[in-house]
Amino acid sequence: MQAVVSGRVPLFLGPYEGLLWQVKVIKPLTMSGEITVNDAPVSVAFPKASPLEPAVQAALNSLIKDGSYRKILDNWGIGFGAVTEARRNEEIFK
Repeated sequence: MQAVVSGRVPLFLGPYEGLLWQVKVIKPLTMSGEITVNDAPVSVAFPKASPLEPAVQAALNSLIKDGSYRKILDNWGIGFGAVTEARRNEEIFK
């Protein structure tokens, strides 16, 4: 996570539970929604106010809309975990 906070990497995709804890401990970190794969929520973490957050959300939604997302998941045998929309925590936990 320090690589995300320091700017060495733009984001981290990992287990929701672990990211939830790290967001509480590492203050300049924020979490952007979640996806679920085989009943295991996964999220993408960005530095707070990262301009990549809305861009990644839009890209994921574009892949979902045109069917590419499902094809990718199906290719790896995890299509059952597909979501219908990529949402930010602010949209999920209103």
